[in-house]
Amino acid sequence: MQTEVVDYTNNSDSNRDKHAGRKTLHCKFVLIARSDRLHFVVGAVAEYTYHANLVEKFCDERSIASAWLQKPDVLEVVEAGVRVLGGGHLQIDEVRQRMKLFGVSKAYGVFHARDVSDLAQKDPFFTGYKVSFSKV
Repeated sequence: MQTEVVDYTNNSDSNRDKHAGRKTLHCKFVLIARSDRLHFVVGAVAEYTYHANLVEKFCDERSIASAWLQKPDVLEVVEAGVRVLGGGHLQIDEVRQRMKLFGVSKAYGVFHARDVSDLAQKDPFFTGYKVSFSKV
């Protein structure tokens, strides 16, 4: 399966330098499967309070049919062949060059570390960082 990181941590700048000057950045993420591609969709908690906000942005940008089940908590993807496979939190520590993935999405469930681990080995978003997983 192909993979793609969809990075909403700084919508106006997609360069890796975007976090420069910050010690840590707390984000939320969801995994979305569409056709033969796994999307790791990530955004800063300050802008995306709910995991559903990330799903909404992703669906809007790609014209994927979706509907609110319980706004702002749960957005259901109604297009065939598209599924949300869980979510969690991502803490980016620029000083120590670490990324920690942890937690669970109350709306979309737990993410599978193996999915993100495979993606982290291939995608430039994770380059230069030690990636770890934790339940808390």
